[in-house]
Amino acid sequence: PDKVMTIRRKQAERSGRVEAPPQQGAGDEHLDFETRLKLRLEQKEAAQGAQPDQVRYGEKEWKERYYTAKLGLPRADAAGRRAVAGQYVKGLCWVLLYYYQGVQDWGWFYPYHYAPCASDLVDLGDFAGGR
Repeated sequence: PDKVMTIRRKQAERSGRVEAPPQQGAGDEHLDFETRLKLRLEQKEAAQGAQPDQVRYGEKEWKERYYTAKLGLPRADAAGRRAVAGQYVKGLCWVLLYYYQGVQDWGWFYPYHYAPCASDLVDLGDFAGGR
């Protein structure tokens, strides 16, 4: 119940509204959907043991950590980043060709689980991988 009240109080503060406290003994029926969902997600996260954020977006050198943690590239591997970006653009071309000209090659696939950073999709004027 204390956690529920904390969530409800935070919601009220964010929205600028004042709510009457729920009646004692009312159970969870009084909780709105959003509050129940937040509570359930917090319980699930606690039960699973939340994974620490390896990338720490917004902190210094987040991009190097992203490529290391998500794509398995060593730090400062410019050639590796360029290869990931090239394969990503090739995938974009594959999708466009699929929708405009039909299936080109069912054997091709994007070999990574994550996309490159958008800031690394530069200097691709000479890219010919989609042809």
